[in-house]
Amino acid sequence: MVNSRLFKRFISIYSEKNNIQSFKNYYQSLCNWIDSNKKMIGSELISRTYLDKMMSLDLDEYLVDPITNGLCLEKEAKRMIKEYSNIESLLRSIFYTLWDMVTISSDSDCSNCGKDGDLRYIKINNGKVVLECNECGYVQNLDGSKVEEKIENFLPATKSEVELAISNNSMAFS
Repeated sequence: MVNSRLFKRFISIYSEKNNIQSFKNYYQSLCNWIDSNKKMIGSELISRTYLDKMMSLDLDEYLVDPITNGLCLEKEAKRMIKEYSNIESLLRSIFYTLWDMVTISSDSDCSNCGKDGDLRYIKINNGKVVLECNECGYVQNLDGSKVEEKIENFLPATKSEVELAISNNSMAFS
């Protein structure tokens, strides 16, 4: 069970209409909640759930239209305000919400689980843009082949990075 004081602070995000007025406001309000409760949550747990990465993104560069990834601001309170078994499960839910707001979906199907068109563009290690399945986590190159290199780090790919990678990938097949 999540600390009741901490959870009440989380719930208050949804009672302030400005917080869910736009995706940018919503993203910032979730990050602000994490930052203002960092002592209660713990920096190690924030890092382990990758929220430190999500909090450091430049939203002007990363924020996409999350409606395409299934988020609807009017339904977020109902979706997010529920019983969580522990603080880590709440943080993971926040991570996936933020992830949906900064990742670009592709029309590609997963080469591993066959999921239709639910792969997201991410950049790994040295900035190489690849696709990650939102369902099974499989990571594949833009041509559908498996990524063989060890993934040391990852971030969402920006729109300009995706456009460049697609352009370079299509030129490779010309």
